[in-house]
Amino acid sequence: SPDAQPTGGPLVCAPVALSSGEVVGVLAVEEIPFLYLSAATERMVGMVGEWLGRALSRVRLVQSLRARAIVDEDLLVFTEAYFHRSLEREFPRAVRSGEAFAVLRASLTGLSSFSPERRMLAWKAAGQIILQNLRVTDLVCRHAREGCLWIFGPLPGGGEELVRRRVQEAV
Repeated sequence: SPDAQPTGGPLVCAPVALSSGEVVGVLAVEEIPFLYLSAATERMVGMVGEWLGRALSRVRLVQSLRARAIVDEDLLVFTEAYFHRSLEREFPRAVRSGEAFAVLRASLTGLSSFSPERRMLAWKAAGQIILQNLRVTDLVCRHAREGCLWIFGPLPGGGEELVRRRVQEAV
């Protein structure tokens, strides 16, 4: 009979493939009392498999972009991940070359009573002031867990004190 249903196992399956074509899984629809095998059912399961594949592609893309992102979108300074990668590269370089190297921590105090939106506005303003008062070679990075900005770079002959003073005066 045309309405006869198979017993046991999936009723219909569809590949779940990323937009690159890589198959990452199979969508298997088990026997469901109200679902009958038909051409429409097969098309529907195929569409759901395609939707899942596209959704997974988007998730992977977002994860990849976040991992590669080097700029904090809120403050327009470098990200914490970029800070750590740069520090791993720059500190040994400074040691090899014998250059002075400094890491300065800039934090804003007294913001705990502010709303999150007002805290972000304060950080944005401070970040812009700091960026305007530093050299092109200085890196400014946001450290989200500590709620501060890190400034670092090669600083010849007492340069770290000069940068610290300029930032403190500007903010």
